[in-house]
Amino acid sequence: MSRYLGSLLILLLLPVLGFTQKSPELTSSEIYQKLEKLGTLANVLYIAAHPDDENTSLISFFSNEKHYETTYLSLTRGDGGQNLIGPEIGPLLGVIRTEELLAARDVDGGTQMFTRAVDFGYSKNPEETFDIWNKEKVLHDVVWAIRKVRPDIIVNRFDHRTSGTTHGHHTGSAILSYDAFDLAGDPSVFPDQLKWVEPWQPRRLYFNTSWWFYGSQEKFEEADKSGMTSVDVGVYYPLLGKSNNEISALSRSQHRCQGFGRVGARGTEKEYLEFLKGDKPSGDDPFSGINTSWSRVPGGAEVQQVYDKIMADFDFEDPSTVTLQLMKLYELIQAMPENAFKIAKLQECEELLQACSGLFLQVRSSENHLIPGEQVSAEWEVINRSSTPMKIKNIEILPLDVAYPVNVSLEKNIGHSGNMEFVIPADAPFTNPYWLNYPHTLGLYHVSDEQRIGLPETPRYLKARFELEIGGQEIVLNRDVVNVIGRPDRGEIYRPVEIIPAYTLTMQNPILFLQKGATKTLGVQVYAHHADRQKGDTLTLSMPVGFSCTPAYYILEGEPLANYSFEISGPDQDLRETVQAVVRTKSGKSYDRTMTLIDYEHIPLQTVLQPAETTVVSLQVNSGVRQIGYLQGAGDEIPRFLAEIGIQSKILTTSSIPHEDLAEFDAIVLGIRALNTIEDIGAVMPDLLQYAHEGGTLVLQYNTNRGLKTQNFSPFKLELSRVRVTDENSPVRILKPQHKVLNEPNAITLKDFEGWVQERGLYFPGDYGGEFETVVAFKDPGEEFLPGSLLIAPYGQGYYVYTGLSFFRELPAGVPGAFKLFVNILSLNKKQN
Repeated sequence: MSRYLGSLLILLLLPVLGFTQKSPELTSSEIYQKLEKLGTLANVLYIAAHPDDENTSLISFFSNEKHYETTYLSLTRGDGGQNLIGPEIGPLLGVIRTEELLAARDVDGGTQMFTRAVDFGYSKNPEETFDIWNKEKVLHDVVWAIRKVRPDIIVNRFDHRTSGTTHGHHTGSAILSYDAFDLAGDPSVFPDQLKWVEPWQPRRLYFNTSWWFYGSQEKFEEADKSGMTSVDVGVYYPLLGKSNNEISALSRSQHRCQGFGRVGARGTEKEYLEFLKGDKPSGDDPFSGINTSWSRVPGGAEVQQVYDKIMADFDFEDPSTVTLQLMKLYELIQAMPENAFKIAKLQECEELLQACSGLFLQVRSSENHLIPGEQVSAEWEVINRSSTPMKIKNIEILPLDVAYPVNVSLEKNIGHSGNMEFVIPADAPFTNPYWLNYPHTLGLYHVSDEQRIGLPETPRYLKARFELEIGGQEIVLNRDVVNVIGRPDRGEIYRPVEIIPAYTLTMQNPILFLQKGATKTLGVQVYAHHADRQKGDTLTLSMPVGFSCTPAYYILEGEPLANYSFEISGPDQDLRETVQAVVRTKSGKSYDRTMTLIDYEHIPLQTVLQPAETTVVSLQVNSGVRQIGYLQGAGDEIPRFLAEIGIQSKILTTSSIPHEDLAEFDAIVLGIRALNTIEDIGAVMPDLLQYAHEGGTLVLQYNTNRGLKTQNFSPFKLELSRVRVTDENSPVRILKPQHKVLNEPNAITLKDFEGWVQERGLYFPGDYGGEFETVVAFKDPGEEFLPGSLLIAPYGQGYYVYTGLSFFRELPAGVPGAFKLFVNILSLNKKQN
């Protein structure tokens, strides 16, 4: 086995692989905490459905108080949620939430895994969830996670016995965990996994219950707790200077795109674990009767002796005094037979060896984006900031097998560095979130490499392999090759080094609307990332049946960045199709990806490659609306897509509204969750309501009933609820076929509700005044029709509209009927030609 494959196999067997930025830089107290974990052999698997479902107090307690290896298995990546910090939704939002989970685990000490399940939006019961996910495949992934993590106990966030009372993903996660608990130890179940892992039977399964599941604190206090174990998660860590729940709040606050910032709490607080199956614990220790010391594994007695001496000799003023003993411990663990803890404990030893000695190891690439076939300039740096005798012998770049002999003794605090150059192989795979490399279904991502299932990220392609001697003993330490830059506003920034295509393409129109019989320009921007750009490569569009483009192709001139325009025409019928751009080189290679950079301060820079395509929609939308005012909420892009059909949006703010002539707008629209996210929205609601009263059309999109910044947002009775219709193909009932909103300027029929995506709508008002007219109703399977998705009330000379319909999803997806209906809403008080 090659060194690279061996290193990669170890990484794939670990529960989590986050972006490795720099050598461990830990304080003495943090090192001591890590040493305590090194002496504890226990694994916990916490299971729920989404990012932010996890109980960070319990994860932090197990990790920091008990020193257990605690892994959170989130069945989905949260792709179906909303985004409070930017425009990314769908798979791109899933990338952000993946990184936010990794940031949370960095804070609370846990590790992270996923399944292939897609967060397709709210589901009312687990039966629907399993139909969409493919229950057997997600169960496969849960069993895989158990066999990889090999937990002593599993903790479910949700109750498996509550079908239909909460989010179907939540209950579904608990049902799958309950089933997988028994199946993971059976070698006849998913035998394909046994090429890489062994069957594993956990000892106990718990449900992390709380008052929330009982409806109130009072009901929970009265509940029978004889089957529950309680733990105090309010403990204080003198070594860290924080209470457990302060760490929990910091961890929870990493979920920024969901607005989950929390204030830390102090003092005693109990968490309850209801025993579900396995061997029953005694007392209030969920690990009672489970050996968590080194004596639980063969060969552990000698390891325990060395470990005990390390703990006795540890010097907070000079942690390097135990470095050579750590090397001895490392060698003993290496020599042990394979067991459930060996790989993880070796990795902990490697981290501690570097932290105790202040050993800094790094290879820095001059660029963060590298092209197959190109030469790369890099710099290596090594420094030993302790008195421990060390020597750097060799640095190798994997998987290139390019070695740089160094053979330098590392004297205390004397830095060593040098330059290196290497070539990225022509067949190097592009870096991308591995679950986004292939088309996926509504409920399941396709992953071609089974060993990557569960990993939070794609393992980095380039690694630096440092061959060292510490105290005369050889050891190999691997680090990701990184890119380091400095910014005046942020200082030193570490960026992942990623392999990207020679060409990437950006479609200037994510959706292109063609009025029947007309042509429209589609712009394509071509980025040539490689240095040896050649003239003569071609840019073409793959056109669906019924559509055509002029010209048929362009011959590229070798510029690093160039813009090209195609004239697109479509058929005289309503159609929604996909056009994809591709660059073909003279050497026969094809490039058809667009590159999206996701850059937020709280997560590493993310590079995502997706098909370079545009949705082309041929339809006839009648509209006399020319300009609207738009008060943005939480990251929707409706103005961008309205512009495609000729409706311009002026972005309003609470500070600009008092100075605007609102009468110039055909309508004013509030973005999704505007009432939840705009702190001073209450200050301008009187102006907006007056605008409607004097003849305007004011449109409010969905808000949540929790966290409203004002209660005075409607001229009539209007109470929000959590009611929604999750089936995007749900039956539709037209209640008032003659209503203006269903007829002017576009005739709306049942056909216009076909092809919707993810859901019909959410957070419909539950109670409202008789002034409101209801015009359409929807229903999920087995439920009654809900009429509150679109409420319209004449108000003075104008209209007040409240709608929970998911226009923020339907318009970006190019749903023709949704466009027509939205235009009709904007046109309510506009005279039609």
